[in-house]
Amino acid sequence: MHFPITFWIKKMILRKYFVSLIMLIITPVCGQETAIIDKADSLLQQNQIVEAESLLHIQQVDSSNRARTFYLLGVISLQRGDHESAIENLEKAIALEGTDADFYFALSNAYGMKAAQSGLFGAFRATRKMRDLLEQTLLIDPGYREAKLLLFQFYLETPGILGGDEDRARRYAESFLKTDPSLGHYLLALYWEDEGNEKKTEQELLLSLKSDPENVNVLNHLGYFYLNKKNAVDSQRYFSRAIEVAPETANVYDSMGDFYAAVAEYDSALNYYKRALQRDPEFTVSIYNKARILEALGRPEEALTVYRDLASHFPEDYYGRLARQRLRELD
Repeated sequence: MHFPITFWIKKMILRKYFVSLIMLIITPVCGQETAIIDKADSLLQQNQIVEAESLLHIQQVDSSNRARTFYLLGVISLQRGDHESAIENLEKAIALEGTDADFYFALSNAYGMKAAQSGLFGAFRATRKMRDLLEQTLLIDPGYREAKLLLFQFYLETPGILGGDEDRARRYAESFLKTDPSLGHYLLALYWEDEGNEKKTEQELLLSLKSDPENVNVLNHLGYFYLNKKNAVDSQRYFSRAIEVAPETANVYDSMGDFYAAVAEYDSALNYYKRALQRDPEFTVSIYNKARILEALGRPEEALTVYRDLASHFPEDYYGRLARQRLRELD
């Protein structure tokens, strides 16, 4: 079981249906350290990041499991959008234990974040580093699904000057059709979507779902696909199914909020964004969407409060930056 972490790169901003909660993987260790790390993990699952971080800082001082501790500190930095701290901690983890695929995958995401906030030269170096780390992840664990997905997206959506290659992306997608048909068809759907071919995009998405009927990413993607085609009935059906499959995750409720926002049922949209935030109070896309819907409902003062809180608490986050921009626009 692996965990996905979203990242941003200039042209390569990941589509909405890839946003997922981070699920920490704790490798069993011995004695007192197990209790401390399990406690930190439990706190993180409850979004008590400060408390978890305090435990981990104590743990790293005199611990035989410092690699896992640095890894978790790196994950916390990723959650906060602090790529520099994430890189520092994750590189320490790898220096101590260089055979854990999770460490390399997390570090690849940190470099993705760094690329998003760099100039052209910095982005070039960071994206190449990200690609190399994803490839290293797959050398250690050839079955690492999330690494395969992000490496494909790297080839598909990164500009050629930074290492992208659309033909390679398609061949990469086709290589999974026999071993993992759901993933192969899903990647081909992304390829054809990038090419602007709606018919083949739909065909591949449905084939992917047929192979894995409870794949929440595919269900969510289909919801947005039909929403973009103004097919409200099918869009709502797939978003509803995604909620049935993953009722404890924030993203599925946020997506249904997007559906109701698109059909101008703003009260329902606000309700679903609030339900998303009940699952994850720090799910920044839902915080931002909540503010936009409050504007649409004619409640500008409440919207401003939400924007200010988002910009203040998540200054380096993508949606934190959008909130600052919106505040400037409203001044």
